[in-house]
Amino acid sequence: MSATYRQETSVDEAAWINQVRAGDDAAFERLFKTYFNDLVSFSETYVASPDIAEDVVQDVFLKIWSAGEAWQPKGSLRAYLFAAVRNESFYHLRRYRNRSRLLELWKPNDAAPEHTPETELEHKQLQSAAERAIEAMPERRRHIFTLSRQHGLTYAEIAALLGISVKTVDTQMGRALKAIRDRLGTVLS
Repeated sequence: MSATYRQETSVDEAAWINQVRAGDDAAFERLFKTYFNDLVSFSETYVASPDIAEDVVQDVFLKIWSAGEAWQPKGSLRAYLFAAVRNESFYHLRRYRNRSRLLELWKPNDAAPEHTPETELEHKQLQSAAERAIEAMPERRRHIFTLSRQHGLTYAEIAALLGISVKTVDTQMGRALKAIRDRLGTVLS
């Protein structure tokens, strides 16, 4: 990413933030629509329920709107929003420690069937192997992998969000990908 692009992006973000702080409905709606789906998906990794994840994200946006002029995010707007949703998800989990209630609300998505029984079986085996590899990762590595692959955050955004160096993110991602390749290699051979 060039320095000019980063500078333009930060200027655009700063203008966008100032519009939201000033009470610009259109700017707030654009912010909401731009990030809502990614943030819900991210929150769902913590709260295990699409409905609760939507509530969490809506709470974050409500707090932003209510703060008005007092809202002053530091750094990347995207990193700020993901950090706010993470914190709100944790807050929600603390409020609702009853894990069984969360599990009752969770409804898994049924995948569309494949064309043949063989390809469906192969797909399920690969998916299961990948999921086992991800679950077997140390928590920090799994979290970094999820932020990158499922939520599309850049290494720099992940580093800022977690308070670690970009090099640490790079190293952890390399190890995560190797673990998945190794696990899938045993299934494919």
